[in-house]
Amino acid sequence: MKRQYGGTDAFPEAMGVTAADEARIREGIEDDLRLDRYFEELCREVPRPSIEECRADYEARRDDFRTPEMIWAKHVVRRPSPEEPATQVAATLLNLRERIVRGEDIALLARQHSDCHDDGDLGYFPRGQMVEAFDRVVFTLASGAVSDVFPTEFGYHVVKVLDRRPEGIRPFTEVRREIEDALWTERKNARIGEIVDGLRVGAVIEAQ
Repeated sequence: MKRQYGGTDAFPEAMGVTAADEARIREGIEDDLRLDRYFEELCREVPRPSIEECRADYEARRDDFRTPEMIWAKHVVRRPSPEEPATQVAATLLNLRERIVRGEDIALLARQHSDCHDDGDLGYFPRGQMVEAFDRVVFTLASGAVSDVFPTEFGYHVVKVLDRRPEGIRPFTEVRREIEDALWTERKNARIGEIVDGLRVGAVIEAQ
């Protein structure tokens, strides 16, 4: 926490705490760690789910692993300004588009010319993550295609689609570990619940 908030000297001011508060924070952390270790000990014998159990869970809720159509794209974006009006921006991007179509690296051109000051990589994204005007263009492009110059509220763009993934269901091999961890967590929580219920049954409550 101290590293996160600027170091030992800066921590009290950054967090607005006194030395006494710091002692209480430390005690709270110690209590949390003790509780975590106690729960780990209680769950030491809880087995991880087998691959058969994971696959059965996968088959029972396949729709939970459904993914929308996804596109991977890179773009160059420039915003009009008093120094560079929209007509000049569009002309610059038309020139860049021709260079991209001829095979120049869009990532390199984005680093040199984009107002985002990066390589223009948007990663994979579904419909609705970008603004509508952007989606309307890029989701009509085939993999490897380069868009015409087009405007959105963020400026003028040239986009290259690097890959398209159709709507589908994530394969079991991709989600097995995720399922295994979720089922194991459920088992451990159930074990802890059993212990707590047992403590409640044996507890003696005295009225004051």
